Amino acid sequence: MLVEGVVVPEWVRWAVAAIDGMPECELAAVVVAQCPAAGQAAPAARRAAYRAYGWLDARVFGEPAALRSAPLGPLAERRAAVAQLDVVVSFVAAGRTSWDGPPPRQGVWTIVPMDDGAAGSTASRFWELAAAGGTAEVCVATLENGAAHPLVRAAVRTDPLSLARTRDAAAWASARLVVRSLRRLHRD
Repeated sequence: MLVEGVVVPEWVRWAVAAIDGMPECELAAVVVAQCPAAGQAAPAARRAAYRAYGWLDARVFGEPAALRSAPLGPLAERRAAVAQLDVVVSFVAAGRTSWDGPPPRQGVWTIVPMDDGAAGSTASRFWELAAAGGTAEVCVATLENGAAHPLVRAAVRTDPLSLARTRDAAAWASARLVVRSLRRLHRD
């Protein structure tokens, strides 16, 4: 399991605890990733629109519960010697995920788009909301040569007014999708 720190968004803490509690999975280690800096920023006008709407939305609807900071606690200290890993699940954005350990049989998985709770982490959610399509997408993807290749996708209903509620729903859907994907891997 790759995380950005020992304090993570609540949805990540929930997912790590759920995976740890799955009889079909062995959580070998929780590793704080050494992440490169975030990529290129969006144009200033788009960032300003996103920040303004996000600020107003948080004042009206509150902060998303899924994105509240939560300590991993004892799970963050998990280390086990494992000869071969089946999968590495990264809760770090795809463009910043780096795994230097032995290659896992099923690859390195990440969530796209990753919502780590940072102010601009998923500006795409804002544009999905603005498009008024009614749904957003979350995806578990495998990383190969720096590119994300979708393994499984799920649709999430967007809130017609609230970015915070849309981000909250998408974050919880991401957590459940990772857990479901690991269960499916075990069955297959």
